[in-house]
Amino acid sequence: MSKAFIAGLAMGGALLVAVSVGAYRTGQESAEEQAFRKESLDATPILHDVLTEKQRIHSKLYPEYQLKRAGQGTIDDLIAKNPDKKVLGTSVCPGLGPAFLEPETPENYFGNLADSADAIILGTVKRKASQVTEDRAFIFTDYDVSVTQVFKNNPSAPISVGARVTVTRQGGKVLLRGVVMRAIDSNVEPLSVNTRVVLFLTFIKETGAYQAAKAEGSFELDGSSVRPLTAGRLPPGVLGDADDFLQTLASISK
Repeated sequence: MSKAFIAGLAMGGALLVAVSVGAYRTGQESAEEQAFRKESLDATPILHDVLTEKQRIHSKLYPEYQLKRAGQGTIDDLIAKNPDKKVLGTSVCPGLGPAFLEPETPENYFGNLADSADAIILGTVKRKASQVTEDRAFIFTDYDVSVTQVFKNNPSAPISVGARVTVTRQGGKVLLRGVVMRAIDSNVEPLSVNTRVVLFLTFIKETGAYQAAKAEGSFELDGSSVRPLTAGRLPPGVLGDADDFLQTLASISK
């Protein structure tokens, strides 16, 4: 056999060993490592206490989480208390309200909800960026939403179809000090990138962004279905399919 042939066999063998070792290591990956790899895909990498001015203003919108998480310490405390964990989470689960609600017409329910909002939009979530609040008690997320329809416009800062608006919401996921940290408020579910949403919004004058007018004022549309982005209950009979829902919003906007 020629020297070139022997060298080729040696190189092929070395490559096969490397692939085998890699496959073995993947197979031996712990559940914690697998969870970290999966959860870190959509976590926002951040530095400790490094916020933009816009984020600092938005972080002050959620002071209630110091009380809701009383006794649990800060996000940093949670990481420090669990040095061996690569994925951590904290959650707030408020009461769901009364078990039985009076039936209500969609026009009346959404009309009242519209009265509490500065704007109502239909749009697609394009991107998100999470951050720890300045008091280190919780996490919030700023979303970019591309607007496809405006049901109620904000007279002080009109929204155009095709524009992108920033919507800030409590909860989110960050990558901090090599740890994925999640924060969930079940009453205000997160928005998912590339999904269609209807949002009842309150204007944040200081940044030109928006936040949910009420916990019950956010909905995800998937085909003909509509899903409220809250664990809170809606009155029976107010939510039909997507077409009925959008027609109701168009009707009350007149």
